[in-house]
Amino acid sequence: MDTPHLDREIRASLEDPECGRGFSTAFPPRRRQIMERTLQESGWKDGLLRW
Repeated sequence: MDTPHLDREIRASLEDPECGRGFSTAFPPRRRQIMERTLQESGWKDGLLRW
């Protein structure tokens, strides 16, 4: 593993207040879409499968 490069990347991300801001706002809606699609395709959403 290239730890010097990784260390620089981590340090740069910690110093950048904007780092990750776009991910934090984009992740919840995308996660919801993925969960809805997974439930629909597996039959759980329609109640076709039970515990």
